[in-house]
Amino acid sequence: MTRPQNKQEMMKYLDSLNTGFQNKFIEISDRPILAIQQYHFDFNEPIALTGPLSTFINDYFSARYGKKNHKQFMIGEAVILLAGAPYRVIFPMIFGKISCNPFDWIEDTSPGCFYGLSSSEIDSYANQLTSYYEAFRNMQILPINTGISDIKITVSAIMQFPRQCGAARWNSQQALEKALKHYIRINHGNDRLGHKMKHLITEAIRCGLPPPTRFAVDLT
Repeated sequence: MTRPQNKQEMMKYLDSLNTGFQNKFIEISDRPILAIQQYHFDFNEPIALTGPLSTFINDYFSARYGKKNHKQFMIGEAVILLAGAPYRVIFPMIFGKISCNPFDWIEDTSPGCFYGLSSSEIDSYANQLTSYYEAFRNMQILPINTGISDIKITVSAIMQFPRQCGAARWNSQQALEKALKHYIRINHGNDRLGHKMKHLITEAIRCGLPPPTRFAVDLT
């Protein structure tokens, strides 16, 4: 298959994909991401959901289906503190290898948010963002709703005003518990240990999980 060389050829390629989606009764809101994925597979070209090619594909489906096409594609979200203030981070779905600026994932920032930060502080934030991204990417192998939905609720609770700290604590613990139990289960361990994080972490380590460097939960 030859890669489309101009807008007309790209439109013809997308028309063909869309016809296939229609024949398979694919939901309209799922078609842009499937088209992006198929383009990557057909032409072995890295593509990010925030790049110009993805925008063109999304615009194609928006022009045909309007608001039925609207859907945010991401692998997860988190909160990062900049100068003590919480900011939501949206981690995009990426196919292949691309160059990107992880600071673009932080919502509602301006250049002033990073004014006065040293190069070592910038590097620390960048490392934090990329480590979060890798964690969410690794979580994609988990069954649906095994922790990721709880993390999303946690982020929303933190970003509300006033902040819902109790809800954030509860749902973040639920995310950890579900992920640990799934890991223990697939490694033939004992996942019937209730809700005690200390017992679950100990059992997960026994099943092969690398020991965490620090705990952000109450283990008592």
